[in-house]
Amino acid sequence: MFWEQTPIDIKLPTKMIFTVSEAERAERGDTVSGATKVITCETGLKVKVPLFIKQGDRILVNTETREYQERVNS
Repeated sequence: MFWEQTPIDIKLPTKMIFTVSEAERAERGDTVSGATKVITCETGLKVKVPLFIKQGDRILVNTETREYQERVNS
């Protein structure tokens, strides 16, 4: 949204795809703690994801809640 050619508001899509830039390795037996870990996306966004997500994966994130939705193939 603009006011006199000055942007005053933006509306993000409800869901966006991000690439995982940092993710700790999951160790066997970690499922007791809820089976999630925090990763960092290429934008710096930190998201709680399932243990199978690794560096380089692409994930779909809800931009309103900043929650992981699913892993995206290719």
